[in-house]
Amino acid sequence: MVNCGGNPTTKRAKWRVSLLIIAAALGLASCAGLSEDTCLTGDWNTVGYLDGVNGFGPEKVQDRLRECGRYEVALDPRQYEIGRERGLSVFCSPRGALDAGLRGVGNINLCRGALPLTQRSYWIGREYSDARRDFQSEENQYEYALSSIRNLRRDLRDLRNDWDRADDKETRDAIDNRIRDKRRRLDRERDRVDRALFDVRRAERRFRDVERDNDRFLFELEDYERRKAFETPTPEMPSVGPQRDPGAGPVQGVPAIPGTEG
Repeated sequence: MVNCGGNPTTKRAKWRVSLLIIAAALGLASCAGLSEDTCLTGDWNTVGYLDGVNGFGPEKVQDRLRECGRYEVALDPRQYEIGRERGLSVFCSPRGALDAGLRGVGNINLCRGALPLTQRSYWIGREYSDARRDFQSEENQYEYALSSIRNLRRDLRDLRNDWDRADDKETRDAIDNRIRDKRRRLDRERDRVDRALFDVRRAERRFRDVERDNDRFLFELEDYERRKAFETPTPEMPSVGPQRDPGAGPVQGVPAIPGTEG
């Protein structure tokens, strides 16, 4: 990626946001299952291509057959596999592997003889995806604990109003018991908020560290892409001898390692 002006950090941030938006669109066909419209359209080459870009193996066709079978639509396995192979050529490249890693999908073991940079791209993307997911999860837990405290405080306020309106001792004693119970729960929730805040800050520190590593790696990847662009032969200067493919080719039938396939 050539910098044509502007803040490079901002450009990388914008690229990351754009990438995640594109990733979400790509993931719709591969993670959420095929819609009836997609099955009826019958563009199996494109469906296979998207699955290949997401780093899915040949066994994914069985999922697609079942999904379209619900609508009594037959999938063309040959066109699907042609598209998936084409998509894998994207996945098995440094940029494509980083793409998939950021989405938390794919099996890098499908790429035979992948460049070390491709392997590294994928795992850096996965680490970023995992750290972002953990940070968001801890934030949700913290917000949930805060919400519980707000609800308990509201309940206590209502109980005090009920106590003021009560006109007999028995009712007030019953309300006192409920108030004591709510206060005990409130104390527990305050402890939970403290723990959740600690976890949020820890997850945020990890995410920020991974984010910085990701930014540093993007410099390296962009430098690699610039060098490869200069090395690409032009019609005026044809290359001599066999050329090494900068992206790794796919391997058929390589079993996925548990936990690495989306």
